[in-house]
Amino acid sequence: IIVLGVPPMELFTALPQPLRWVLGLRAALLDHVLRQIVSVMPDVEWIDSASNFSVSQLAEDGYHPGREGCRAIAAQIVSKLNDGKVSVNSEPIA
Repeated sequence: IIVLGVPPMELFTALPQPLRWVLGLRAALLDHVLRQIVSVMPDVEWIDSASNFSVSQLAEDGYHPGREGCRAIAAQIVSKLNDGKVSVNSEPIA
């Protein structure tokens, strides 16, 4: 299982201040707890979506990931799959 970390919402340009700031704090707290939970779960890997985040990765709406954001997320997932820590199950999910 791969868990995508919570993005830095304080950088989401669609959100007005001070909402952006408040949601940024909450997102960081949620991401911290998520990392702690994942660290004790076998066969679960966390992907950091905040460290290399850039506003340029957002779509024009300023909220959703744009083309570059999707590429960055996909690259991180592929890297995690290729490092051998995550096995790929070919069984369909029911």
